[in-house]
Amino acid sequence: MILSFVNSNISRAILSVIAGLIVGSCRASKSVRDQDTVISYIGREAIVSAIVADIPETKNSQTRLKLNNVFINYSTNALKSQIYVTLSGEYDNISRSDRVSLRAKIQAGFGDYVVSIYHPIIMAIDKPDPPDYFAYFRSNFTERIRTQLHQSVAADLALGFLVGEKTLPEKLKEQLRTVGLSHVVVASGFCLSILINFARKLTRKISRSVSYIFALILMAGFLLITGLSPSLLRASLISSLILIADYYGRKFHPGRLIVYATAISALVNPPVITNLAWQLSMASYVGIMFLTPVLKMYFYGNRKMSSIAEMVFVTISAQLFCLPISLYYFGQISIVGLLANILVTPVISTVMLLTFLSGIAPTILAKLLVIPNNAILSYQILVIEQLGKIKWASFNIDSSQPVVFALYLPIIAFLWLLIRRTQYSYRPVLSLDKSPKYGKIYTC
Repeated sequence: MILSFVNSNISRAILSVIAGLIVGSCRASKSVRDQDTVISYIGREAIVSAIVADIPETKNSQTRLKLNNVFINYSTNALKSQIYVTLSGEYDNISRSDRVSLRAKIQAGFGDYVVSIYHPIIMAIDKPDPPDYFAYFRSNFTERIRTQLHQSVAADLALGFLVGEKTLPEKLKEQLRTVGLSHVVVASGFCLSILINFARKLTRKISRSVSYIFALILMAGFLLITGLSPSLLRASLISSLILIADYYGRKFHPGRLIVYATAISALVNPPVITNLAWQLSMASYVGIMFLTPVLKMYFYGNRKMSSIAEMVFVTISAQLFCLPISLYYFGQISIVGLLANILVTPVISTVMLLTFLSGIAPTILAKLLVIPNNAILSYQILVIEQLGKIKWASFNIDSSQPVVFALYLPIIAFLWLLIRRTQYSYRPVLSLDKSPKYGKIYTC
């Protein structure tokens, strides 16, 4: 009986989560101690030496840094904590992976940042040896795109699509939140899925092995250039698991895939489970994996549906499962989100491709690529601005109480009713099996 429990699918998934949480909690205990140590310096002046963890954000004559691997007052042990720093002036000589030494008063943090520092005295900037070549590539690449698109809002939007650049004007950021499109300018699973699909289509005629290896290499390169944000951690784990399983002719049940990704996330980076970006990314993926196929079956059955209909189902699924989390943290609901996604997202992959090619192509060819790219970006900006001007485009509600998560009960009930109605099965089937519901089961 014990063996049958251990060998059952559900038990393996449960044991994976428990193992990930146990090992992760052991690692998390050190993170908690490190954070407590950093917090103890709040209100005091200290010398901080830390690594720049992400591309510096320069705006309005200020430079914002995200620091980790922290040493305080010449301590001998690195503290695993994130610090937010605002520098007075624009510092082009600071890049990702540099070690900066600062003298400043430590202040309370916010969000994922344990503490924050404002307008410190810079004591030293040390470059890594060897250099972070991927950071240099990103810096040169983004500068070339900005030059081609004349430092415009279109350049910021294109780089937001491609590498998650955080330099959009505040007005456009607010409009993106209003129309429910904030997710498209964050390096996430959306970007990663486009990249992987492109890689596999490009090399599938060479050989199956080359196709999968090239997709993994391209994904790794993308992560090294953009940095491993919480949403990209989730997306890269799931993408890697799918690619490896698919290479061996197997497929994951979506529930097990999500469980394994959660367990590995807890193992690799325990605090990430509490990160808002990770939670929203995982919630949207759960909605897409569980609700989208049932909606397809309910409305279309075995018939082929249009790409517009599929996009509608994907958008509804992702936004519905993210709704309780979004309401709890932001208290905002976008009424025009579905329409905005239908009008804007279909051409994002084209913008990403044109932006990437114009960033690496010779100057003459790059100037030609900029013309269609600029036209599409202008169209997207026009749609975002016009929808954002609608008075009823979104509305705010006071929903900061945890009871808002009870909204998942009717959402799950709705999903369960659709599953009962369609008799849909999430279990993977052989690709040669034409049955839309059942077939030979492959387990991973």
